[in-house]
Amino acid sequence: TKINLKLFNATVGSFLPDVNLVRVTVGHSGPLPLPEAEKWGCKIIEIKHPDGSKDYLVQISFDSPGVEKEYVPEHFRNYTTNPVLQFVVIPQGEFFEVPVPLFALVRDAVLPRAEGFCDNEALYLVVKAGNVDQNWLPFVGNTRLTQETAQTLEYGLQVNQTHLVLRVPKLATHVFLEEINSFGVVTTFQLQFKDHLSQTEMIEFTISCTFSPKDLIDCQPNGTIVVSARTLVGMPDLDLSNLVLRDKRCKPASVTKAGAVFLFSVNSCGTTRKFENTIMTYENEVLYFLPGQATPVYQLKCACQYFIGNTLLFQYSPAQPPSPTILPGTGQLELALKLARDQTYRDFYQPTEYPVSRYLREPLYFQVELLHSQDPQLELFLENCWATAKADRNSFPQWHIVVDSCENTADSHQTIFHEVPNTSVPFPTHLKRFEVKMFTFVVNNQAVQGQFYLLILSYTFDKHKINLLSAKTEALSVYKNWNSHNNKSANGNYLVTETQGLL
Repeated sequence: TKINLKLFNATVGSFLPDVNLVRVTVGHSGPLPLPEAEKWGCKIIEIKHPDGSKDYLVQISFDSPGVEKEYVPEHFRNYTTNPVLQFVVIPQGEFFEVPVPLFALVRDAVLPRAEGFCDNEALYLVVKAGNVDQNWLPFVGNTRLTQETAQTLEYGLQVNQTHLVLRVPKLATHVFLEEINSFGVVTTFQLQFKDHLSQTEMIEFTISCTFSPKDLIDCQPNGTIVVSARTLVGMPDLDLSNLVLRDKRCKPASVTKAGAVFLFSVNSCGTTRKFENTIMTYENEVLYFLPGQATPVYQLKCACQYFIGNTLLFQYSPAQPPSPTILPGTGQLELALKLARDQTYRDFYQPTEYPVSRYLREPLYFQVELLHSQDPQLELFLENCWATAKADRNSFPQWHIVVDSCENTADSHQTIFHEVPNTSVPFPTHLKRFEVKMFTFVVNNQAVQGQFYLLILSYTFDKHKINLLSAKTEALSVYKNWNSHNNKSANGNYLVTETQGLL
């Protein structure tokens, strides 16, 4: 046999001159005349010797129809044929046959090859045929894969002489859920090829893909794990209510035809924890036991992974605050007029400390405060502030200290407004602070002695709606000290009192 030429080459003989070859049987062809046998790939050459005897050279190609090919692991093929030569003896006309069994073991087997890939919805297998699988049949589990079964299983199947292309939905029958974790669901699909006669498995192709876990597992930030176990392949009579976790007391929280849902925390139901670098992993298993058996017939690994010390970046955009839900109404807002000891406005005179002595042109530090409100949208404004010599607000003489919320430009010693720091009080917009130099009234070129009254007209605005909410006056009576700086007198004190009048 010439393996490099893929040719059986056998010599049959020797025969006497009165013996002739008349027919050849190749495979299942039946007896064929020599010219017909050559069409079957069997070539006969007669070799004559000087003494009159002769041999017959039989040449049969490995690719002839009568040659059988059998795959022999690994990577071998066994070529076999058994041509039968029919001879006749002349002149008696007697026939006899000579079988010529031939075989050759050749390392030339090419197994089918497969490539797999996935998309968001399915697994794909593309199988390229080899030279040994002509009589191999595709199977999924114990089911032979044909166009009819593929349609029933909702698979996509295309087959030609060189390729088999298969599309399998990710949650279809025969897709095995191998592992569920917070990063994905690992699924596996197996395709087998079996011998058409013995049903022996010849080769198996497996593809694994990772799909989004959003429908099957939810690893919540508070340590709660929600796992959805689908109906299992190969177990049509499975009672999903008998699924358990590692702690067999942990059963499904709910059961439907599609699957069972488990709800448990990371510190229960036999959940274990392990650390790997910056990842903390909690693991458990969904198990199914047959009655009386200690080994599960099905187990599905489920895991939740949390980053340790991870920095999360959040994108946000500011939104307009909602409109106030309180409707405007009428009423009085109470004010307090206070006198501070100095311009820090940290310490104020108490009612028991009055009267307080002050000299001409000494600074007086006043503060007006809106009371009993915690609404940050309100802002207090001083519209007008003036001084009178009597308690009557309309009496004369008068001197304006604040005019239209500004200092009096006609005053030689103008009012000084002080900003209220944000850190000094909870609601800076509820206060107004200003500084006034001590003064006296002059009538007919004579200084008016005694007390004078400081009156303030104020109003309150909603900073967003600009609605006038209320207005009122505050009156402050002051006694002037006419003595020099070196001759203080008890009569030179001023007394602070508060009165309120509604506009």
